[in-house]
Amino acid sequence: MKFGFLLAGLFFLFNPNLNLVDLLPDAIGYGLIFYGILRISRADARFDAAGRYFKWLFILELCKLPSLYVYALISENEQIWILILSLLFGILEAVFGLMAWKSFFEGINYFAQESETGGREKWGTVRILTFVFTLVKPLFCILPDLTLLDDDRYGTVIDSGVLSLQTYRGAFTIIAALLVLAVGLVWLTMTFSYLRRVKREQAFVARLEACCEKYYREKKEVFYSFLASMLSLLAAAALFCLELKAEGYSLLPPMVNGALFFLFFFLVRKHFDKWGKIGLAASGGWLVFSTVGWVLAFRFTDKYYLEGVGDGFSENIAFQIENHFGVLEDLEIVALFVLLANIAFVLMLVALKRLFSQIIESYTGLPESSLSERDQTEAMRMHDEAADRAVKAGLHRSLKPFFAVGILSALSSAAFPLLQIFVPVFFTIDLLIRILFVVLFFLFAGKLKEAVTVKGGIEKI
Repeated sequence: MKFGFLLAGLFFLFNPNLNLVDLLPDAIGYGLIFYGILRISRADARFDAAGRYFKWLFILELCKLPSLYVYALISENEQIWILILSLLFGILEAVFGLMAWKSFFEGINYFAQESETGGREKWGTVRILTFVFTLVKPLFCILPDLTLLDDDRYGTVIDSGVLSLQTYRGAFTIIAALLVLAVGLVWLTMTFSYLRRVKREQAFVARLEACCEKYYREKKEVFYSFLASMLSLLAAAALFCLELKAEGYSLLPPMVNGALFFLFFFLVRKHFDKWGKIGLAASGGWLVFSTVGWVLAFRFTDKYYLEGVGDGFSENIAFQIENHFGVLEDLEIVALFVLLANIAFVLMLVALKRLFSQIIESYTGLPESSLSERDQTEAMRMHDEAADRAVKAGLHRSLKPFFAVGILSALSSAAFPLLQIFVPVFFTIDLLIRILFVVLFFLFAGKLKEAVTVKGGIEKI
């Protein structure tokens, strides 16, 4: 168990959400906690359940990010969608959170029962406070939005207008956030203290290590399970590569898939050669430059896009470039950082291709035969070898179009900031290329994962 990752994850969770806005992304927190218990979760059923729920919470929080654009896309008369989304995410967060922490503390109590930290009287307070915080945080995110059910067009008329609870929504949001922050700070402090005390218990740590060593010694398919999980992470990253744009705004910010790619390379870097480290550096560059490019593009659109000018975003900005000094220079700065981001993306694709080739050669093919080599006939061996080569050859063939379209997508993305203005139809071309890349990436990651699970003789994850 990696206590440093656990404590870092808790830090990202203690803060309140302001409606759908999460100041310190909970996705990072749940991802850190999941990674912190990943090793022991494979060896113990209690932590296995906790890890599964934390992984679902991580995915749920990633899915929440695109919903933030509801603020930019809906009108004042449609704000009821904010309540619907808050309610949906709040219920799921509370349910998965309660099950995750319940399993987590059951695991802690089981391994700590022979140490000074064990026993219900030692961990009961922290557990109860954790359950309270897990319920309070989403609940107080939802409550202020209930004012949206009140109609601000009808009701008691006062000097300042129609009396409506919607008028006090901002105040309710601030009060709810302060209450959650107070509970969160108490929870964070007590849980930090408890986990650090648990970490110092030699009997607890010894039992954890003994359980892990026994499991990893007896289970040959552990690394195959790890690879399958990492390929699932890549499949999620592939979906977030579908960067949807509307009026100059990106609805799926590229830093989301950048963070997922970086996490993938961070987790696999020790198991592969230099390409794992090159991929880590490249994905870090993609994450940084794409984030800066996205921020600059957002700022550019917010500054220069004027409603009612032209038939769309392209015509609007083209008009601004022709009639205002400095617009083109600002757009070129955006294009520069987008270009740097896509150079890093191409290098990351090369690293991915190399890693995929290694996985295909070493971890795919037919599972080991239950018969010893002596009991196999020459015909059986030749048949198995041919079948094994066929599986690997098929994966190598699938890798080529994925890589080629990935390079094409990077080139299209690098040219997009300028070409979308001067060649409006390029918006559709870029979208089609991106969709094709995402489909090929997702299908290849799924196909490779299936081959890994077959080779390792494990159930699909």
